Amino acid sequence: MLSCLETRWLKAPKWLPAPTIVVATELTNADGFYAPPPLGDVFDHGGCFEKAKGTGLIVLAACANEEVLAHEFRHHWQWHCGVPFDHVPFNPDKDYREAVVEFFLKSYTESDALRYELKKVPKSPVVNVWLDWIKTHVATVVHKL
Repeated sequence: MLSCLETRWLKAPKWLPAPTIVVATELTNADGFYAPPPLGDVFDHGGCFEKAKGTGLIVLAACANEEVLAHEFRHHWQWHCGVPFDHVPFNPDKDYREAVVEFFLKSYTESDALRYELKKVPKSPVVNVWLDWIKTHVATVVHKL
């Protein structure tokens, strides 16, 4: 669990409004997600309603770490810059490695968020493994050309 939910360490520009951040203990299908306004105006987690004050809502699982917060914070930043989400669903039916590579290569916003979280938490073992998988895949595809 994150020791602190503050976001100053992410060094966002001053014009970017701070998101509302909640920990949802019942969140089981992801480590976290970003709900932009108006979707994130009200979030019901276990009967407790959170109001996002029109800025968007970052919802984190109890097991979330700094990488997850950085990743979801980047989606918050993207939304406030007017970047349209091109999110593709994660395919759990595929081999995990293949699904991770597809997820990040088919979406600009997801790959941008991945690069941002790696910049903010450079020693993340999981993110570095994912990045190696992506680099290997791209090198293989380019080699075949």
